[in-house]
This record gives sequence, C-alpha cells and structure tokens, in this order.
Amino acid sequence: MRLRRVREAFRPLVVRLAVLLFVASPVDLHAQLVRGQVMDSLAGRPVSDARVSLAGPSGNEAAYTYADARGWFLLRAPDSGHYRLVAVAVGYRRSAFPPFDLPSDQMLSYILLLPSVAADPGAPDAATEALAARHCGDIGGGSPVVVGTVRDAASGEPASGATVFFSTPGSPDTISADSSPDGSFGTTTTESDGTYALCDLPAMSRISLHVSADDRASSFEPVLFGTAGVFADEVFHDLTQPIWRQDFELLPATLRTGSVTGIVTDTAGSPMNSAIVEIVGSEYRTRSDGGGRFTLPGLTRGSVRLRARQVGYSPVEFDTELLPAAALHLPEDALVLVRAPVRLRDIVVGGDPLRANPRLAGFFYRRENSPRGKFVTEVEWQTRLHFDVTDITSRLRYSLERSHICDAPTSYFLDGVYMYLPPDVSVNDIAGTDYLAAVEAYGNGFDAPTRYRRHGCGSVILLWTH
Repeated sequence: MRLRRVREAFRPLVVRLAVLLFVASPVDLHAQLVRGQVMDSLAGRPVSDARVSLAGPSGNEAAYTYADARGWFLLRAPDSGHYRLVAVAVGYRRSAFPPFDLPSDQMLSYILLLPSVAADPGAPDAATEALAARHCGDIGGGSPVVVGTVRDAASGEPASGATVFFSTPGSPDTISADSSPDGSFGTTTTESDGTYALCDLPAMSRISLHVSADDRASSFEPVLFGTAGVFADEVFHDLTQPIWRQDFELLPATLRTGSVTGIVTDTAGSPMNSAIVEIVGSEYRTRSDGGGRFTLPGLTRGSVRLRARQVGYSPVEFDTELLPAAALHLPEDALVLVRAPVRLRDIVVGGDPLRANPRLAGFFYRRENSPRGKFVTEVEWQTRLHFDVTDITSRLRYSLERSHICDAPTSYFLDGVYMYLPPDVSVNDIAGTDYLAAVEAYGNGFDAPTRYRRHGCGSVILLWTH
C-alpha cells in the first residue's frame, strides 16, 4: 500500500463519510440527484478518489464529492436546471462531460469515462481468433466480439443447444466522446461442440453474460470493452482486437443458487410497496411487500445487477457479487427510488360520440339526405333551453307544417319501437330528456320512412336514446 501524507490520507475518508451520511439520511421529496461511477476509459476499471463536481451554466460549482473505492459517487443539486459533470483524478486528464438538464425531483445516473494512459496491447490467442472468424466472419470493423465454449460442470462435455444471454443497460448512461449506447438484450445458442459467438456488441458499456440449459445455469459474468482491451474477471486485458473469450460451466441448481434480500424505499425513507425488483438481463423478478422488503431466491453465483422500478419513479440499479449457497443482504440505501413524472403516450379520440350508437345510424343518414323532417340532437336542444320532450316535439312540428290539417293521431316511436300512449299519459312520462340522444319529427306521416307510417297522415315522432 502506498504511503500518503496525513492530510491527503484523511481527506477522502472524511468526504466519504460525509457522502455516506448524506445517502443514509432522509431526503426531501424535491431533491435533484446525480449518481454514477467513474471508470477508466481504457481499462474499464473503476477510478477511486476521483473528484466529481456539478457545474452550472456559468461554470460555477454547484456541488462536489469524491468517488469511493468502487468509483461510485452521489451529488445533490441545489435546484433543477442545466448542469455538466466535471471529473478530476490523479493520473487522468481533467474531463468536462456533455451538459444535461436535471429536472426537479429526479435522479439521473451516468458512467463517466476518464482518459487514461494506454498499456502495451496483446493479441488474442489463435484459437479465439479462429472461433471469432468462424462465427462472425470478418471483424475488421472493430465491433466487440465475445466467443467461448459452454460445458457441463460435472462431466466436462460440451453443452449443445444451451442459451447464451447478453444484456447492456439503458441506464445508467455511459458518457464518452464516442458513444452513449442504449440498452439492449439478446441471445444465441451453442452449437453441437458447445461453442457460441456474440458479434457486434457495443463498446464502452457493461455487458452481462450468462448461460442456461434445462435445469442448469452458469454464473453471471460482466464484460466491458474499452478502447484498447477488455475489463473482465476484475482485470484489464490489453488486446489488439476487440475479441474476448468467455467460457462457461453449467451447474445444477443445488450448486449454483444463492439469494438476495433487501428493501426498496423512496427518498424520504418510506418503504415502497409492490415495487418490481429484477436481475437485469435475466428472468429473475419479484415484488416488494408492504414493508418494501423483497427476496430473490435461486440466483446464480457471480456479478449481478439488480434493478428496482415503480410507476411514477425513476428506476434504480445496484451492482453486487453473489456467492453460491449464500444469502446476501443489501444495505438499506442500495435501492432508493426518486419520484419522476409519468409520461404516457398521446391518445387521440375523434368522431361524434352519438355516431357510436348503432341505433342512430339511420337518424344521421336521414338528417343528411332527407328533404323533409326535422332533426335535433341533445346538444342542440340543450343550447335552446328545451327542458322536456313535449317542448321539443311541439316546436319541431310547428316549424314543419303549421297549416297541415289531419285528424290522425301522432305516432311515437322509442328507438324504432312503436309506443301506445293512453289519453291520460304524456310522452314526458315515458322518456325524459336525460335519456334521449336525438329526436326527429315529421309533420305529415307520409313524409316519414315507410316503416314508421302508423296512422297515415298523422305526425310521426321518433325518439332515440343513448
């Protein structure tokens, strides 16, 4: 361990304690947080003790902190607005990253890639290059490739037909001068000799790999391709070509399972009920209970990334290492959800709602094509302050044929069905305006459609309900 001067040794410790206390303390609902990890852009390994600051539009420093041993940092902005991240570390170039908008009451996550000194590169072995060429063809374009062989752990025999999964996170974002990839997910299948290949993988993004076949599965293996090599097995490997060999062993469930337990809370420290907790890139998923607690049993050993999400909150992720037959308990501040506005897709609704009633199809057809008759809808009579059916029908008939003389009675139809009204019964007693969608009237029955000519020349009133 390198010796440091006392002042330099204690400064990161004090700042880390301050960050720890800040994370553990309740945060008000109107908090603007930025968190993430500082990584070596060449080696892909975490950069500890990096000073990360949040700069405002004018370049003023709004907040700062120091990354911990794993490169993680957490910043709290005094207000929403336009910011950029600036990172400085010994042996690395000072880097100011692209600006971004930080909304109120939200958390944004980023991976900051710092330029480092290049290492002497090495070439993949001949067998790995041959396997890559066999499955992916010409790889001169420089897209990362992962190849390997999957075997049964007990027998050592190649596993044919096993499914190889890979996933890259859509959040946190990876910031570099070259790329900011979106999340992706995919699979491939091993051939008869147990070999597989994943071609055209993204660079500068953490790739999670694992294999499953029937009741057997492998561990989770993270891989990150840098500009001159790959970070895997917690070690940076210098490569002249972006080709990495990752072999897997399939273990039965009794030898590979472990569990993860924890609690999901919001920024105020309140437990989150029914939050979804899942292993990124796998089928493992559960929900938190009323106290925000959850358990994910039967997990494979290796590096895993947990994600918690809930409607109305920004998703949060946490990386950890799972040992076989071990029960891992996450710290209480590992999965903290920050409230975020829910964005729903636009829904466009159009058309006349009255036309949705199939009984009104004839009404609108006659209204548009019949030279006789009067037609009125609910909206129209409400604007004219007509309060009962008699008022509506009398005004319609009066406007039709004031000089028409016919001794035949008026015929009333409700949704096309004839209504007989005794002398002591009013039409208002049968149908109120609250239930009607449209009314049509014919002063002369011979002007009405044939099926509604009940009493010859007598007036015809058709009432249509919702």
